[in-house]
Amino acid sequence: MKVLLAADQESFNEAIADFVINRAWAPNVEFRVVNVVPSIYDYAFAAAVPELMKDLKDDAKKAAEIRIRQMALKLRDHFHQNNVQETILEGNPAEMLLEAASAWPADLIIMGSHQRTGLNKLLMGSVSSAVLDHATCSVVIVRPKATTTQNDLIEKDTAEARA
Repeated sequence: MKVLLAADQESFNEAIADFVINRAWAPNVEFRVVNVVPSIYDYAFAAAVPELMKDLKDDAKKAAEIRIRQMALKLRDHFHQNNVQETILEGNPAEMLLEAASAWPADLIIMGSHQRTGLNKLLMGSVSSAVLDHATCSVVIVRPKATTTQNDLIEKDTAEARA
């Protein structure tokens, strides 16, 4: 079985790694941790400040390397096998994840969700929704556990809305 793990934010990566670790897998399972650096650094306005955009893109790639390495190490430590690959892609996150899953080919995609709704979802889009709608394999959406900080912010926003 081939399982593609879409690495994004640290909270998602922890939740995805924990999800994988707490499941039983066949001995021959292969994991591929993938992070997509968005192509925003290639847009037209990049020509106005090419050095800055190159630096930002390089920083994004370095951050992606750290994210996937942390998740991969956690999985390797747990499984005690070298069945975890690391891949960084560039482009539209949903499209690149779908292409990677199809080309490998993955039997399962595990990813997180920002849980955007309404106007925010319309403006920002939803990678998880696009992958869920267009993947040719099964997709699992893992949500990170809410932290005290997140709960506090939700309560504060709710209280302010009532006032």
